[in-house]
Amino acid sequence: MLSLMGLAAAAAHAGCAQPSVTGTHSLTAARIRCAAAQRLGAAPRMASDEERKRKLRQLFGDGFKDDVEKELARVTTVKQPTNTQPEVPPDWMVDPAPSTKESSWVAERFTLWLEDKGVNLDKIFIVPADEGQLSVVTAKPVTAGQTLFEIPDDLLLTERAAYADPDVGRPLRDMVTKRGAGKGGGFDTFAVAALLAAERVRRGAVRGELKRQDGGVLGGGAVLPKWSVEGRGTAQSNLEFSPFVGSLGWPDEDECLVDTPERAQAIEQGSSLIAQMIEPCARIAWMRVTQAKGLAQATSDEDCTCTAMQALVLTMELLIEPPPPLGQPNGEQRWGGPRAHGGPALCPLVNLVLAPPSALAAASESGTLDSLVNAIIGRPRTGNVDSAIRCVATRDLPAGAVIVTEAPGAVAAGAGAEFVTGDRVTRSGQVGTVVSVRPSDGKVIVRLDTPMVVRGQEKQLAVVPPAKLRAHVDEGRVGADDGRRRTLM
Repeated sequence: MLSLMGLAAAAAHAGCAQPSVTGTHSLTAARIRCAAAQRLGAAPRMASDEERKRKLRQLFGDGFKDDVEKELARVTTVKQPTNTQPEVPPDWMVDPAPSTKESSWVAERFTLWLEDKGVNLDKIFIVPADEGQLSVVTAKPVTAGQTLFEIPDDLLLTERAAYADPDVGRPLRDMVTKRGAGKGGGFDTFAVAALLAAERVRRGAVRGELKRQDGGVLGGGAVLPKWSVEGRGTAQSNLEFSPFVGSLGWPDEDECLVDTPERAQAIEQGSSLIAQMIEPCARIAWMRVTQAKGLAQATSDEDCTCTAMQALVLTMELLIEPPPPLGQPNGEQRWGGPRAHGGPALCPLVNLVLAPPSALAAASESGTLDSLVNAIIGRPRTGNVDSAIRCVATRDLPAGAVIVTEAPGAVAAGAGAEFVTGDRVTRSGQVGTVVSVRPSDGKVIVRLDTPMVVRGQEKQLAVVPPAKLRAHVDEGRVGADDGRRRTLM
């Protein structure tokens, strides 16, 4: 039994009143008072947030929300859009049907590509011609002076486009920076030819593929396999300029001839360099085509050297210099549009309407040049002047007429030429200056240098259809510092 002195010391240590020593009843009362003092003096336990919310929901129901929850309930959850559907590729990237002829698909794919790039083809059709070539014909009757087509500046295949090619762009840029190439000397032709060759070998041409067939049954249930070679064709490349490159009229697969002896050495040297650049690209395309279905690899049918030579010859034939303005054959030569490069380029559709030099020479000798050429091409001066080049009809054309033109600037003027205020023009030996162009009918108002007499009255202003005017360069103004290139006519 604890002593009364020990109990008193314990009570004093606990902060309770010292118990009386008068008896057991007093000791019990002291214990009760000490326990009550301990309960009142201890710090209250703080309830957690979850416990407090649970108790509040017990009191006010499950729909109770505190201030924070009420504020969050006012905010609408914004879900980021998720594109579950893959982007649909343009029609020119779709593989053709197995029954489609290659020439028809080349024309159709080229048309789809031009429309996808924003070219208006309402007045023309692109149709297959002889020997794998394409032609441009009118889709409906067209009057003289109407625009047949316009090509935007971002569709020009230039040296800059070659630098951006995924396969030959880096080697070409290295040649410019490390070897000092790209400063004239025909490097722009070389760069564009390298791009054409790279695009050509991306098709992965193979002779065929080995295909296993059922064979005879040997002893023990073994089967003797048989193999046959099945024609594979080529794959379709879907890079930026693929449809345009495919429309350029490449020679037959077995044809690799150079009919320009004076340039044979340059073509041989250039094609050797290009062949080295496109060989890795051709190998990758070959692997992709032959392993697409897990079949045995077939023999490659791609001759890189021949393809490079064909690309160089095509580029030399089809590359054109920047055009002068329509109606000003001696004007400044440059491409229209803010993004155009200043050098020569391959221009879509233009390569299809340019008459071969041999045909132009024959027509000129026979006096039928005017009947052969029915359009003019040049840099636009009116309307959408941001186009790189424009083709305009020089006479009325029925539907289905094949469009033929000369090189930009070869046609001096005539129907289809565009005149603006200040142009010097001539008509039937009379020279004058363009005052304005009537928007109602497109006729040109000309102030003549020498007034003409009509019914006894002198008239200095004449209203003339543009088809009857020709550009004129004054001898005294040749060399004037007005930013235009001029030569004596």
